[in-house]
Amino acid sequence: MYRSFLSVAAALSVFGLATLSANAAGHGPFCGPRVKGDKAAAAQVIQPSAKDAAAYSTRAAAYSSRGDYDRAIADFSQAISLNPKDAAAYSSRAAAYGSKGDYDRAIADYDQAIKLNPKYVVAYNGRGTAYNSKGDYDRAIADYNQSLVIDPNDTVARDGRERARAARDGVGGTSQTSQ
Repeated sequence: MYRSFLSVAAALSVFGLATLSANAAGHGPFCGPRVKGDKAAAAQVIQPSAKDAAAYSTRAAAYSSRGDYDRAIADFSQAISLNPKDAAAYSSRAAAYGSKGDYDRAIADYDQAIKLNPKYVVAYNGRGTAYNSKGDYDRAIADYNQSLVIDPNDTVARDGRERARAARDGVGGTSQTSQ
């Protein structure tokens, strides 16, 4: 575990980040932060051991933040195989799928994340975004509503719900233009 932490710290210093998250605040469920550094740096700095799910997730987050979703998905998949009860890994892989436009796989992973952690607001918001992207506005609104039941102050859910309602009702264009 200590070695993983050092690998994570080294990776974050390469990218100039204090924190690294696939769902950084303000970037939405399908968009991680854009960071400085090259894609190879993540692979060189974070060398996960064969049994280190956290290191795979961290490297996957680095790949995702650079837009390398295929590598991110591969590493999140490895992390999930090592720790199949990690709701965050499912949610993060779902975000990578969503970023690629593969909304059905994203929804399936968000479903699993919610099954593992029924109070996981990030997963409800991500699944709402995937449903919204597919044009299934009522399901999107239901997921955003569930997020707001769990956390009434969640602005991501509130904004997502309003975008889905506007798209459903034909007000203000599509959900992508009414941000």
